[in-house]
Amino acid sequence: MANFVVLHLEKAKGADTKMSAHIERIFIAGNVDGSRIHLDRELIAFPEGVKSRSAAIEHRIENAKLKRKVGKNQVHAIRIILSASPEAMERVEQEGRLDDWCEQSVEWMQETFGTENLVSAVLHLDEKTPHIHATVVPIVTTARRKKKAEDCVKKHYRKKVEGARLCADDVMTQAKLKHYQTSYADAMQSFGLERGIDGSEARHISTREYYTEQFRKAKNLKEDISLLAEQKEQIADDLLKAKSELKQTTLKKDISNAGSNVARAIGSLFSSKEQQTIAELNKQLFQMNTVVTKLNKTICEREKAIETEKDNVKFVERAFEQFRRDIEKWFPGTCTNVAFANRCSHSYRLSEDIVRKLLGGSKVVCTGKFAPMGEKVPFELDNAIFSSMLVKQGHRELFINGVSVDNMIKNRRNQWYLDRKQKEAAEMAQKIKECKR
Repeated sequence: MANFVVLHLEKAKGADTKMSAHIERIFIAGNVDGSRIHLDRELIAFPEGVKSRSAAIEHRIENAKLKRKVGKNQVHAIRIILSASPEAMERVEQEGRLDDWCEQSVEWMQETFGTENLVSAVLHLDEKTPHIHATVVPIVTTARRKKKAEDCVKKHYRKKVEGARLCADDVMTQAKLKHYQTSYADAMQSFGLERGIDGSEARHISTREYYTEQFRKAKNLKEDISLLAEQKEQIADDLLKAKSELKQTTLKKDISNAGSNVARAIGSLFSSKEQQTIAELNKQLFQMNTVVTKLNKTICEREKAIETEKDNVKFVERAFEQFRRDIEKWFPGTCTNVAFANRCSHSYRLSEDIVRKLLGGSKVVCTGKFAPMGEKVPFELDNAIFSSMLVKQGHRELFINGVSVDNMIKNRRNQWYLDRKQKEAAEMAQKIKECKR
């Protein structure tokens, strides 16, 4: 049984809105089980005021303090798909370890690409094999890679530190891509998963590439059929010419000559070797015609299916929008409360009882560990007061002791950063002091 991990990285330009529509199920593809869409969930929380994957990409770039202007056609994000062989993912799900797999996958991406650079991670359970669509903004702080010509210069001058840069090429070098495959497989060993064959020529192809290849094959088949048809017509013309000569001849000699011509034509056409060749060509022509007919039929069916899906999507979008408006009209705040409840349940891992009390306007006192999704170190709470508050139209937030959870996480990360810098400064001062001695 195959137990290989699946890790695919792909560059994306701009805000990548088309992929966002697919990931967030604004557009529903034909291979999606509509009855299971509600099982999909976000694995990391967006920053305050950010409500979509595309907005999260732009938010990260705008707040990264980049030293250079971002180009119009520059790669803004890297799409990442994480999964495993279908049999392996089915086993992980049956063992009840899917949440652990999600958490460890998110932790691996945060350690590999940086917590702030990982702006989105969505678990899809409405397709055949469970998988995660993750998005990384390639912000790097290492020095820019030099060209060979620059490395050959003899004199080197000290340059200012470049600071944060948006550079997908630095993140997706050939060596790093191989390292990611090995590193991710190592992180997934506890689930019985392993790395694929190193150096294998197998590669992921997109749906567009697959259909392009099918159309190319169909075009080649049509060209072969056209060539065979021309050969068949030429043979038929030779036979008709021989018969015409026979009819136009009145004298015995001419008849004899024409008969000889006919015999030669027929003999050349239907000699055993050439007869086999013609039969084989006709057989190939028939097979190719059959393949082309099937391909044309499949193309027509899929074009009709696509049009039907487009109509269905438009209908569902209109129905959903009307349904949302009706809910907000007759039950104001319902959509906001549902979004808040899902965030508390999935991202903050609160129990249903606590979520119900918060939605009812009650305050809940809790003691213990509070571990939001994506946070490796839990918060230690002692008689902490949980409450909810509508901070703006359409957005409710969770507060602990009067501080929003998002701000708690942000403040702790900032404190960790300051502590690390202070420690580095102290170590540097100690080294300087020892050198002076």
